[in-house]
Amino acid sequence: MSTTTAISTSTSFSTNTTRKRRRKRSLLHTTTTVAAAAAAAATATIGITTVRLPVGWCFHHHHHQPHPHHHHRPHHFQPQQQPHPQQHHPHHHHPPQQPPPHPAQPHELEHEHPPHRHQSSSAPYTTTTDTTTATTTTTANHDSSSSSSNNSSSYSSNRHQLLQQTTTQILSTPLGTLTPLDVSDLTTLMSWWVRTIVQTRSLRSQHGSISQHGSNPNSHHGSNPNPKHGAKHGSKQGSQHGSQHGSKSISQHGAIMGEQHGAIMVELLLKRIVDDVNHGNDDVEVTTKMYTISIDAWSKVGGVRAAMRAQDIHDALVRFSMMGGGGGGGSGCVAPPSTVSYNALLNAWSKSRSPDAPQRVESILREMIESYHAGNRDVRPDVVSFTTVIDTLAKSGQRGSGQRGLELLEEMEAMADDLSLRPNVFSYSACINAFAKSPDEDAPERAEELLTAMKDKYEKGDWRLRPTVVMYNSIINAYGRSGSAERATAILDRMEKSVEEGGEEVEPDALSWSLVVSAWAYSTDPGALERSEEMLLRMERWAVAKTRKLEKEGALPHHQICLDIDSYNAVLFSLSRSQKQDAPRRALAILRRMLDLANAGFKDVRPNAKSWNSVLNTFARTREAGIAASAEAVLMFMIREGVKPDLFSWAAVLNAYQRNSEPGSAARADSIVRQMQRLYLAGDIEQGPDVFHFTILCSCWAKSRERIAARRCKQILHYMLQQSKAGNERCTPNVRTYNSVIDAHARSKDVEEAEVLLDHLISACANDSSLTPDSYSFQSVISGWTRSRRRDGGKRAEKVLEKLLVFRRNHPEIIINSRSFSHIINYYSRKNQLECAMRAESLLNRMIELYEEGVDSLAPNYVVFADVINAYANSRQTCAGKGAERVHRSMIELSERHTSSRLRPNTMTANAVIAAWAGSGVDNAGERAESILDAMERDYDSGKNEMKPDSRSYLGVIAAWGKSRVAGKAQNAYAVLRRMVLQYEKKGDESCRPNAQVYTALINAAAFTNGSEKEQQVAFDLAKSTLNELYDCKYDEPSSAAIGTFMKACGRLKIPRGVASENLEISFDKCRELGLVNDFVLTQLRYSSPDGLYRRLLGDLIPSDGPEKVRVEVDKIPLSGGEEVFLADDAYYLRMETAAVCVPRGSSHGAYSDV
Repeated sequence: MSTTTAISTSTSFSTNTTRKRRRKRSLLHTTTTVAAAAAAAATATIGITTVRLPVGWCFHHHHHQPHPHHHHRPHHFQPQQQPHPQQHHPHHHHPPQQPPPHPAQPHELEHEHPPHRHQSSSAPYTTTTDTTTATTTTTANHDSSSSSSNNSSSYSSNRHQLLQQTTTQILSTPLGTLTPLDVSDLTTLMSWWVRTIVQTRSLRSQHGSISQHGSNPNSHHGSNPNPKHGAKHGSKQGSQHGSQHGSKSISQHGAIMGEQHGAIMVELLLKRIVDDVNHGNDDVEVTTKMYTISIDAWSKVGGVRAAMRAQDIHDALVRFSMMGGGGGGGSGCVAPPSTVSYNALLNAWSKSRSPDAPQRVESILREMIESYHAGNRDVRPDVVSFTTVIDTLAKSGQRGSGQRGLELLEEMEAMADDLSLRPNVFSYSACINAFAKSPDEDAPERAEELLTAMKDKYEKGDWRLRPTVVMYNSIINAYGRSGSAERATAILDRMEKSVEEGGEEVEPDALSWSLVVSAWAYSTDPGALERSEEMLLRMERWAVAKTRKLEKEGALPHHQICLDIDSYNAVLFSLSRSQKQDAPRRALAILRRMLDLANAGFKDVRPNAKSWNSVLNTFARTREAGIAASAEAVLMFMIREGVKPDLFSWAAVLNAYQRNSEPGSAARADSIVRQMQRLYLAGDIEQGPDVFHFTILCSCWAKSRERIAARRCKQILHYMLQQSKAGNERCTPNVRTYNSVIDAHARSKDVEEAEVLLDHLISACANDSSLTPDSYSFQSVISGWTRSRRRDGGKRAEKVLEKLLVFRRNHPEIIINSRSFSHIINYYSRKNQLECAMRAESLLNRMIELYEEGVDSLAPNYVVFADVINAYANSRQTCAGKGAERVHRSMIELSERHTSSRLRPNTMTANAVIAAWAGSGVDNAGERAESILDAMERDYDSGKNEMKPDSRSYLGVIAAWGKSRVAGKAQNAYAVLRRMVLQYEKKGDESCRPNAQVYTALINAAAFTNGSEKEQQVAFDLAKSTLNELYDCKYDEPSSAAIGTFMKACGRLKIPRGVASENLEISFDKCRELGLVNDFVLTQLRYSSPDGLYRRLLGDLIPSDGPEKVRVEVDKIPLSGGEEVFLADDAYYLRMETAAVCVPRGSSHGAYSDV
């Protein structure tokens, strides 16, 4: 039966040579642009055909008796029919798959005979039946796929149908009927299927299904100079555009299956010719070209499975050649492996991205070299062979790949005479690229050295080694990946200069600029962000100037400059991470330039969703009044520009409102979520708000501190639960949602409801692990209780803490935050009760115990110890000093066991202990406080800078002496003042500068001196000299507190009445002169003045017919010059008789607040 009887009239193959050639030209013309429809049709087709079409090659060795009517000649190996995994859609019903037929058995050195006349025990199916069934199934499935392809034009679809139907009809012809002209057409058809694969892959790449960033230095997209960041950023964008990628993944899958379908069609055509030869058709023969086309088809598909498929086909070719079929020795058997077939196999492994691809290609190259040296001249490694191996090393990105590529280059040069090959520009380019992508530390320098060596050879006359821009881009990329953005910029600067100016012969292209911009954008060098913006501006100026030059020269459209949007997005992303105050303004400026350039013809830089999201993130990460409203305005601008916001666009604006909690922020965030919901219901955006957006909204309400915050958060939680029950799993609340609602209730003083929600999480996590509470859940409730005004707030917080510790026993993955303890300890430190101090110490001991058991997150720091010490200081009990010293001692012991700077005692903790002794009022308080001061001075002199005493240290010791009841306490306090002055004047320690508060404390110590009259007289003299020293002091100005305290000394100490009256009158006049008269001064004057002095000093302000010592309003007292009194600040003095000042939380200098 002839071929024409099996093919329709529109596609018939005439045996006449003229008609045959005309048909061949027609076929070539009609299949020129068939790839676009082939991708869509093959998507549906492959779903059924892969059940019966080959996936792997299997070789069985069966020997049969020769048939008497056929010549004895070797059989070609045939592909095994194996099932292929199908893609199932969850919403589609799939009919049960028929079990795949048993694989056909290839034969070695077997006489030809009709397959139905003898079958092996495994009952193989006949080739004709299988091929017909497979191709018929393909055609049927193609009809359904072409009817469902709405994106391809009917014209392209018809051309693809013609290619598919032609293949189907040829495969369905009876065995043994092919002619040499038919085989020629089959070979041409195989080539067109390969071209279809290439065009399908190109279309998929243009639609963004294939990411080429960082893989090819020739690509205009460039590579990511920061692989770590690229991975991280890429994964984020994957989730960021989940809705869009959901549909893209389907088309991508279809395109990939279309490529595989094309390779399978090529292989079926090869199988058809092999079947004809094995059937006894002596008029046709299998050639190496046919096998090579099939190998090349799988190499175009790419991937590990495709490379393994190509390997199996080539192994079959080699095996057949070794059995005597090659070299043109037999009829129908002209199929020896060649350099071209080996190179196609090398290319398949090079594109596989397999981890062991470098080892595979080197093994194949060694096989070629050995075969050539064994006398096989058909297999001679050429430049393409070596270059492909080097390129595979470059793609692997493995350590040492650059060095191995250099060794192969040297091997090529050593074999130049034997194999007549020399490295060309592509060989050097591949090796430079191997260095560029290698993780070796010296890889960029080695790549540049290789380029320099290549330039030297070119300058010496080797015209084949002229450097290209691709090589320079590879080196720029290498420096960028290694973090040497400055070196990358230096290369670009040389490329910009002319040869006369000391530059390079190669001019930069758009990729050169993009790589340098990205290198600076991802660099950690100081000022890298500013340099990236500078390089971005330079790139724009270069692009505009280059475009104008090309327009003047009349360049074709495909020669125009195409800027890379990834370089812009890299700078915008770095700005969004910088958290600089002016980042939003700078990001908006770049965005406007991108829009202007896009409108001017550079369409590739029109901002996409990633660009807009980066700009929005700069607003979200900036704290500034009104910044959130500006972010919302940018979002509206994005919508007007025709870019659909994705989930992260809305989230960025919500984050801006969350970080900048201004009045009304929560209400604006609420309106944004409701607007997002309306747009989704109207079909204007692809996805509505999900748990992520609702959680941010709850957090906005929690931070707003508005009265309705807790109620609104509870409404949102209720709505999310309703949506979840209705089947909208995207709105199912998680533990972070509950945490925000708990926080809202805790901040709204509804702590009991917050604890109820926490108990709900504890019970619900048994059935739903996503609701397992974390440390923040417990911490929010603990903070709520410690902020409450309830008297039992500390005890209720302790109960929640105990729940956390019990819960952690069954959930060891929970990390307990030290704040859970520190919040309660700080709460107790603000109370003036000894019981609270003891509870704080007990919590601290529990914290230390857990820390030493291995809970590293509970490592206490000096602030926690200071809070416990302050708790004792604020208790004002006689045991406060001892308790504070005990806690301080435990801190020292802990720091000796664990070498951590956070545990070492410092000025803050030492000052807290001094304050505790000052507040205790025991007789030896001054001695104990001064001993701590002595230890601080010794430690500081020995090099422990963290123990440096400051003015608060000396003030605390003076106050401690003032509170004690020992004899000579005023003199001891004065000695401390002299030490302080010495520390300041001799050593220049500014932190020890004496102030009015210190002088006041010393006067107070003298005022409360007890003992004999002589001792009190000495104390009065000391107080008077101290006040006079303060009047003349160059360290600070006198204060109302100092003068008022001296008046108290005049009235309290046993001194002559005249002396007291004189000093009171002088002090009051001085106080009026300095404008320091206030209620405290008048009170001390009233109680300390002898009879008659108070009336005399205040004159008409005291009624003549009433009691003398009555309270007088400050604003009625005239100054010494007759003017009104300048009122002093009401917060002017310390009540020294009851003072026990402690360390304010967060202070690094000590315990006492300023007077």
